Amino acid sequence: MTTAAPWQFGRLNRRGDTADTVPRCLVVFVPGLFSGWPRLEQYQDLLTLIDDTLSPRFAARDLLPVWYLATFWSPRDPDAIVREIIGQIDELTRQSEYDSLQLVSHSFGGLLALRLLQLAREKPWFAKLERALLLASDDRGLLPATRLQRLATSAGRQMGDWSFLDRCSLGWLRIGRLALAGLKPSPWLVELQQSSPTMPNPSQPRPAIFQILGELDRVVNATDAPLLAAPSGHLQIVPGARHRYFMLRSRWFEHPDPTVRTALAAVRQAVRTALLQAVPRAT
Repeated sequence: MTTAAPWQFGRLNRRGDTADTVPRCLVVFVPGLFSGWPRLEQYQDLLTLIDDTLSPRFAARDLLPVWYLATFWSPRDPDAIVREIIGQIDELTRQSEYDSLQLVSHSFGGLLALRLLQLAREKPWFAKLERALLLASDDRGLLPATRLQRLATSAGRQMGDWSFLDRCSLGWLRIGRLALAGLKPSPWLVELQQSSPTMPNPSQPRPAIFQILGELDRVVNATDAPLLAAPSGHLQIVPGARHRYFMLRSRWFEHPDPTVRTALAAVRQAVRTALLQAVPRAT
């Protein structure tokens, strides 16, 4: 496999055999949020790991790393982003015949991925969606991280109008509508929690959900993130792993602290195992 060209976000990346007759999969990757301008290049090594892991099974891998304004101050509506992703998948599945679809996400991208599972249930390609892999993703949303954010969200609830916070970017807090949607207890998050991401009809195929969390994650509280898909889902907590470790940047494996290298290796192995694990398909 040639990986000389970097992965490009917002467009389809093709790897492997281009023939139509070989096994082909589509991987949709949804990144998390950044405090400044999205530095999506930090996911390059993770995307390469995903491609390398799937290459023995699929001679052709099409990877769609989703681009959106992935910042804490983004004014975007999360459902609008999810519908755009669904539209991209619609177009790609019309253009090519895929044997399998894989949905991978990191951090806040996991909330968008779970919402996608809810909104795309009736799509023809949903039956081919094998798994959703949520990396350091809190399916119950994030608690406000600072006292200022707690005061802001509390004030919005006391006024009885959460949309007040939705309509303003709160630039002085560097928090916008998109991030606010993922803070407890936003209406969007409540709706996400109340709707199961799996198919309501057990006779229909549904994806397996794998959630991998870090033991030392200060963004996601592992004890406050029971998998919504339980007991059919898979939850793993990686010892010693922090939130950013799931980007799996290759230079971090040269860290002088052996405990850091051990945790990174455990994250890498957990991702590989989740991608390779055979999943039963409900029929």
